[in-house]
Amino acid sequence: MKKEKYRIYIYSYEYSWEKYITNTKEEAYNIIENLDPYEYNQYIIIKQLPDRDEPFDYGFIAKPNKKKLKLDKKNRKK
Repeated sequence: MKKEKYRIYIYSYEYSWEKYITNTKEEAYNIIENLDPYEYNQYIIIKQLPDRDEPFDYGFIAKPNKKKLKLDKKNRKK
């Protein structure tokens, strides 16, 4: 039985798409959780199968909206 492998494509604002390869999905999610949301935007996880590649998960790396936070502070009623 072959070991599972996962390819992770992560979009960096500066370098475009970057590729990582892991052996487990836990490692893949660990990489994604430790990314800086101000440098990276989205990710795609591909599960490598013997005969094909299968999309496993995709999503966006969320960052707080600073503009909204500032507006909320200013407009807060006293």
